[in-house]
Amino acid sequence: IWFWPGWCRISHIVTRATVTYNAPTRNCPTADNVMVNVDLSLTFRIGPDPEAAANFIYKLGAHRFDELIAAETEEAIRGLVYSVTHDKVNDLREEFAVGMLSTLNSKVVIYGVQIMNVKITDVTLPPDLQDRLERTTAFKTKMSEQEKSHENRVRVLE
Repeated sequence: IWFWPGWCRISHIVTRATVTYNAPTRNCPTADNVMVNVDLSLTFRIGPDPEAAANFIYKLGAHRFDELIAAETEEAIRGLVYSVTHDKVNDLREEFAVGMLSTLNSKVVIYGVQIMNVKITDVTLPPDLQDRLERTTAFKTKMSEQEKSHENRVRVLE
């Protein structure tokens, strides 16, 4: 019979699976002072090796990691959104993800965390502004269709 020694114990169990973290940022001002809501999703895993997992447990921990990643993502989102106007906010999805991935990785790799993917999942403008922009786009589309129809009638008459 084999017994586990009493002085040896398992202090923490760390998963090797990837974990998804959602970071919503509410009422974030743009360069033209329009408040937008941005939802960001990132996937990470804790270290590929036991030393990285030990760094995560003993240098940072789950609670402080949550605080760190929340602060870093919110700061990055607010800085990016403040640098553009409300009509360009929806175009940020791809270009922002690459820069944020490298920035976040550089800040958390010393704690044994590896960020795998960063993605902006949703950007929401205020409802009244969203409705106004939809009506403006619909009006421009209708005007363009009428111009084409008018040009076609003129060609038929000639």
